[in-house]
Amino acid sequence: MQAEEMHRIEDELIDEQTGEIIEGSFDAVNAILVGDANAPTVESLPKILRALRAVERQMDMVKAYREAEQERINALCQQKLERLTLQYVTLKGLSFQMLRASGQKRLDYPGLGVVRFGSTRESVNTEKWDALTPDEKKARKDTMWSCLTVKETIAPNKPEIMKQIKNGVSDVCDLFHINEKQETFIFKAEE
Repeated sequence: MQAEEMHRIEDELIDEQTGEIIEGSFDAVNAILVGDANAPTVESLPKILRALRAVERQMDMVKAYREAEQERINALCQQKLERLTLQYVTLKGLSFQMLRASGQKRLDYPGLGVVRFGSTRESVNTEKWDALTPDEKKARKDTMWSCLTVKETIAPNKPEIMKQIKNGVSDVCDLFHINEKQETFIFKAEE
C-alpha cells in the first residue's frame, strides 16, 4: 500500500480507497464520547466524513457483489437442474420402453432396486360438470339426483356416476366420462 493512499485521523490509519481502518480501533470515537482532551476536534470532521463515505461505498460494493453472485449461482443451479431433469426424463423413458419390450411387469435388480409398471385407479372426470353454472346444476339436480350429493353446494356422486355411465344413462354420459386406467413407470431404488 502506498503512503499517499493512507491518512491518519488521530489514532486511526484509514485507507482512502477502501475506507478500511488499518490499525487501532475506535479509540477516537470513544475519546469523543467520554470527553477526552485528546479527542479529535471539529477540524478533523471532513477526514472522518471522507472515511465514512468510503466505508459506505465499500458496503454498497459488497452488497452489489453479493446480489450478482446470488443471481449467477441461481442461474447456474437452474441450468444444471434443467439438464439433470432432461437426463432423468430420457433415462426413465428408455427404462420404460425396455421394460415394456421385455414383456414383464416387474424386474428386480439386487443392489439397484425394482422396476415395475403401476397403474392409476379408474376415476370419474367432472370437468364439464364443474364448468356448469349453479343454475344449470340445479336444473340437472332433479334428473340426476342419485348421482349427486347435495349439501350447500351440488357435487357429483362419483361412485353412482360410474355405475350410470357403465349402464349407459345418457343424461349422465354427456357431462361425465370415465378416466381409463393409465400405466405408470415406477423405479424404487434400494437403500
